Amino acid sequence: MEIFRRWWSRLWDGLKLDNWRKSVRSPGAGFGRCLLCLEPIAARLICAGCERDLPWRGSQNRGAIGSAAPRFATFSYAFPIRQLIAQAKFSDGVGIASLLGQLMAENPPETDLAGFVVCALPIAYARHVQRGYNQAWLLAQAVARGLGLVLLPAPVLRRTHTRPQRELGRRARYRNLRGAFRASPAVAGQRILLIDDVLTTGATFHCATRALLRAGAAQVVAWACASVEAG
Repeated sequence: MEIFRRWWSRLWDGLKLDNWRKSVRSPGAGFGRCLLCLEPIAARLICAGCERDLPWRGSQNRGAIGSAAPRFATFSYAFPIRQLIAQAKFSDGVGIASLLGQLMAENPPETDLAGFVVCALPIAYARHVQRGYNQAWLLAQAVARGLGLVLLPAPVLRRTHTRPQRELGRRARYRNLRGAFRASPAVAGQRILLIDDVLTTGATFHCATRALLRAGAAQVVAWACASVEAG
């Protein structure tokens, strides 16, 4: 497995994004080869074998955020999920984000989601303009579609401009996000399934959850594609 990891890592670094950019803009489109091992495939972007080998985390509750929001993560933030999320986030990997959301929907948390509505964790407007999309929104679209849930409009939860969280430590992350989120009154009485790409310290989920509850949300469940937490 380690040999495969080193080989694939070198292959990934050597790929020319322009050669396959179009293949990742929509799930199921591509050159007919797995994005990870290059084996022939008929659908999706990765083959069944590579899908089984992904760093699945399990779907149990990973602890509480504040007092009201259990949190879940589908994958560990490890190879190759780390690289796939980076592509989805920074390299116009719209199809990859949709694929990851589809995998999340096929492996939902061990909790009753009946009656929930799906909400994407927003990014700052400037970063949204720079990227052209919000990767969490793409995940949320695929999750809502896969689970047959209602997807709330993007502006229902807004975020002001803040420093990128990856530059900061645990305490600084909470300070950086203080007052960063505003929720619409449209969330009042709703049970919210809040979607994001990576769970690190939980600061972003925590602050967004507080904004939703202050706006009258009845319940919030936080669900990330991947978590850096052990276990």
